[in-house]
Amino acid sequence: MQRNLTRIVAALAFLSLAAFAVHRIVALDVWWHLETGRWILAHGIPAVDPFSYAFPDRPWVELHWLYCVTAWLIFDKLGPNAVILTKLVLVATSFGLLYSVARERARWAAPLGVALATVAGFERLMVRPELVTFVGLALTLLCVQRYRERGDVRWLYPLPAFQLVWANCQALSILGPVVQWIVLAADAFERRLPDAFRPGVRASAASPRPALLAAALTTVVGLANPYFLEGFLFPFRLFDQLGGQHFIGRSITEFNSPFSELLFRADFRTISYLVVAGVSAAGFAYNRRRFPLSRLALWLAFLVLSIRAQRNIALFGFVAAYATMLNLDEGVAEDEPGAQRARCVCLSAVALYALCVLLLVPGNWLYRSQGLSRRFGFGVSDRVHPVRALEFVRQAGLPRPVLNGLGDGGYVMFEGGEKSVYVDGRVEIYGAENLREALPLTTSGAGFTETARRLGVRTALVRHRPAHQGLVRLLESAADWVLVYYDERHLIYLRVDDEPTAALARRHAVRWDDPAPRQVAPPQRLRAWRGPRLPLPSAPDNLRHHAMGTLFVSLGRYAPAVEQFEAAVREDPGHDGSALHLGLFYRALGRDDEADELLARVPRRHLEDPEVLVLAGQIELWARRPELALRSFERAAQLAGDPPEILLRVARAAIAASAFDAAESTLLRLDEIAGQEAEVAGLRGAAAAKQNRYDEAAAHLERSLRIDPAQPRVLRLLAAAYSTLGRTADAASARARAEALEAGAAGPR
Repeated sequence: MQRNLTRIVAALAFLSLAAFAVHRIVALDVWWHLETGRWILAHGIPAVDPFSYAFPDRPWVELHWLYCVTAWLIFDKLGPNAVILTKLVLVATSFGLLYSVARERARWAAPLGVALATVAGFERLMVRPELVTFVGLALTLLCVQRYRERGDVRWLYPLPAFQLVWANCQALSILGPVVQWIVLAADAFERRLPDAFRPGVRASAASPRPALLAAALTTVVGLANPYFLEGFLFPFRLFDQLGGQHFIGRSITEFNSPFSELLFRADFRTISYLVVAGVSAAGFAYNRRRFPLSRLALWLAFLVLSIRAQRNIALFGFVAAYATMLNLDEGVAEDEPGAQRARCVCLSAVALYALCVLLLVPGNWLYRSQGLSRRFGFGVSDRVHPVRALEFVRQAGLPRPVLNGLGDGGYVMFEGGEKSVYVDGRVEIYGAENLREALPLTTSGAGFTETARRLGVRTALVRHRPAHQGLVRLLESAADWVLVYYDERHLIYLRVDDEPTAALARRHAVRWDDPAPRQVAPPQRLRAWRGPRLPLPSAPDNLRHHAMGTLFVSLGRYAPAVEQFEAAVREDPGHDGSALHLGLFYRALGRDDEADELLARVPRRHLEDPEVLVLAGQIELWARRPELALRSFERAAQLAGDPPEILLRVARAAIAASAFDAAESTLLRLDEIAGQEAEVAGLRGAAAAKQNRYDEAAAHLERSLRIDPAQPRVLRLLAAAYSTLGRTADAASARARAEALEAGAAGPR
C-alpha cells in the first residue's frame, strides 16, 4: 500500500515539474546560443567575437559550443517546440537521477526531494546550458553516493565520461570535480576524528583510492575543451563577477544575492528558497547523529553559492534535496514509533503541493500573481523578445545596424548575424570597461547621441521598461529621432539625417491622432503554438493593455493611456497595477467614487510610494487640477527626502495653482542646491509674471537665459513680459529666438 502511494505521489511530483518546465520560450540568451551554433557550424570554434559592431573582435571563450550547436540543429530542423521538448527531456533526466539518490527502503522521501528541487529552481527551467549542468550535478551526486555506500567502482565510470560532454556545454561543469573533491576532503577529515566524536556515523564502505583517481581524471578531462587551460580556468573568472561588488554583478539581476535589496521580497521565489533551506537544515538537525560530514560540506558549499547569486538557487535546490532524502532515510528508522506517521505526512505534503501546482501553473495563475512574463505552453513569447519589432524593421527596410539594449541583444544577433548587435548577454566578452559605457547608454541615454553618430546607427530598438525611460525621454525630445513603431514591449526610433531616412520617416512615423500599434505578425516558425488547451480555468491576461497604458504614460499621451487601462481593468479587475493607474486618472478627472473603488484594491504602501505620487501629480496637471498635483508632489518630496527633481515639480505645481508662498518657499530650498540656478530663476520669473509683476519677471527670466540660453519656454515668457512692458523690439527678438529653438527641436517630425 505504501509503495503504491509513493508511486502515485512521485508521479504527481514529476507532473508538477513538467508543468513548470513547459512554457513558451522566454530566456533572453537562447537566441545568441542559437546564432552561435549556426556560426560554429559554418566557421568553426570562435576565438574572437564576430557579432558586435560596437566592440568588435573581443576575445571569446565559448564553452557552450557543443550545447549551442546541438540546440541550433534541433531548432533548425524541428523548430522551437522541439527545443522545448528537448528541455523537458533534460529536466526529466536530471530530476530522475536525483530521485534515484533515495535508497529503496526510503523511496517515500524521493518525491519530497523532487518537490524541493523544483520549487528552488523553477525559474531556471528554461532553454539554457544550465540544463546540462542539472543533469551533470544530479549524476555526480548519485554516483558519488552509490560508490560511498557500496564501494562498487563501476559507479565512478560515468563521471569522467560525462565530464567530457559537460565541459563543452557550460562553464559550471567545474562543479563535477568540485563535488568529488569536497566529498573526498570531508571523508578524509572524518576518518581522522576519534570514534567517540560522532558514534552514530557509519564510515563509508568505499576505498578512497578509486574515488581519488576518478576525481583527478574528471578534473583533467575538464581540460578537453577547445581553449584548453584558458577554458578550464574560465569558470573562476565568472565566479568573481557574482554578487554586488563587481560591476557586472551589480548590473545583471540574477548575479545579485537573493538577500540583496534588489531581489529580497515576500514573493514565491524568495519564500520557496527559504522553505527549501529550512527543510533541508531541519533534516540535518533531525539526523544530527548519523549524517556524514561530506553531506554537510556539500550543503554548506552550495548554500554559500546560492547566497552569493540568485541564479545558483537551483543548484542549491538539487543538493538540498539530495541531503534531505538521505537524512530522512537515516533519521526515520523502520521500527521507530511515529515513523509511519512521518512518512504519511511527508507524502501528503508533497501531494498537496503537486495538486496546487497543477491547478495554478497550467492556467498561469502563479505566473500572473508573481508578475512573471512566462506562460504555460509551447512556442516563442513575442511579448518578451523583440520578434515583431525586428520583423517591422525588416519589412519597412529600416537601416541597419540596430542599436539595442542588453536584454534584446540576443534576438538582434540571431536575426541579424555578424556585426549586427550593439551589446548582448555575453557579458564576459564585453567586460566591465565596455559595459560601463553600454548599459547607461541604453537605459538613461547617457552618451547615446554621440555614440549613435560615431557608429553610424540610424535605427534604435528600445525596451519599454522603467529602467529605460531616460533613453525614451531623450529620443522623444531629440530633433533627429522619430518614433516609427511601438508595441507593448518595444519601440523603434529612426534617425533622420538624409533624404532616404526622411522618406522612411514620412511613411512610418507614428501619428498620435490615431495611436494604433503596428500590426506585424511574427515570422511563421516563431509564432506561439495554438494547440488544444487544458480544461482548466486560465488566469486573466491584461498584459497587453496594461503595458500599452504604461507606455502611453511614459510618452505623456494620457488620453489613450486611460483607454488602455480601462480595457486592462475590464480584462483583469484584480490586477493591482491597472487598478492603481486607472484610479489615479479617475481621481484627477473628478470621478471620485470610481477612483476610490479602484484604489481600495491597491495596497496602501503603493499609494505612498514617491514614484506613484509623482505620477499622480503629473496626471493631475494634465487634468488641470494643479491644487491636487501640488499636494501629490509635496507628499512625494517629503517621503523621498526633498530631491531637487521633485522640488522643481512642487514649485511648478504651486505656481500653476497660484500658491505663491508655497512656490517661493520651495524655490528658497532649491537655491541651496547647485545646478538648478537656471530652472529656479525661470520659475521665479513665471511666478512674478502670473502676479503681474512684469519688471521683476523680466529680470528673473533674463538671468535664467544668461545661465542657459536654450530655453524656448522661458523665451516665450520673456517675450510676453517685454510686450506688456512696451518693449516691442525686445519682445520680437525673444519670440524669434524661441521659434528658432522650437523649429530645431521639431526637426523632421
